[in-house]
Amino acid sequence: MSSQSVLGVGVFIGLLLLGGCAAPIPTTPTTQEPIAATLEERQARHSGPRVNVPNPIIDAGTSLDTMSIMFEVVVENLGDEPLRLRGPLVPGISTYTTQTLVEPTASVRLPIHIDTRGLPMGKTVRSVAWSTNDPINPILFISIRFEVCQDADKATLLPISASSVP
Repeated sequence: MSSQSVLGVGVFIGLLLLGGCAAPIPTTPTTQEPIAATLEERQARHSGPRVNVPNPIIDAGTSLDTMSIMFEVVVENLGDEPLRLRGPLVPGISTYTTQTLVEPTASVRLPIHIDTRGLPMGKTVRSVAWSTNDPINPILFISIRFEVCQDADKATLLPISASSVP
């Protein structure tokens, strides 16, 4: 190997070790874009249906173990396209509707019926879910807290007669 070849290889290795030939590698991002937007920011940026439930956690009170709990949940469409709800997706809870269409900027009241017969005594939480066509929230969850007891004096809910349940 000639002395020029050895000198050339030595210069090349020296430049690699010192980083003289390569541009410096940035150690910090060059843009200031956020990595992930908050849910509210994502919802504000997209058009289409936008599901909203003002009260997604419901305290239904105390029920006797021989009665049913029935109440309504308000579901709003804050978007600019019709919102489709399908469900409920949870067995044991009925809503008397399997498909609902909510027009833009409108709301609906969904009746929910829970049969407490056979449920264990004490405090419990049940969830009900609907599928939606909202691309940000494809599943709508509502939690229902209630207590089941055998003492009529502790019950805060009035019994529902069979004729008042649709």
